[in-house]
Amino acid sequence: MTKREFRSKVVQSGLFSWQVAEKMGVSVDTLMRWQRGGFDGEREQLVLAAIEELKQEQEQAARAWQQGQQSLALAALGGGGKKCK
Repeated sequence: MTKREFRSKVVQSGLFSWQVAEKMGVSVDTLMRWQRGGFDGEREQLVLAAIEELKQEQEQAARAWQQGQQSLALAALGGGGKKCK
């Protein structure tokens, strides 16, 4: 994976390089050094896996937030999920 391909994948995922580095357990400097030299097969797989995990975490957080907002709306309307008598 080239530097340009890496940047594209990170940006398209709505992530930042520091997030990918943190998920991989390396410093941003290390990730950038790997990026400059191109990613070999193993590192490329680790990067892609980290990006995918982060995307899934973002999606889960968005769903949880959405569910929380729905619960708040119901509570504000007095529904609170209970049936009316």
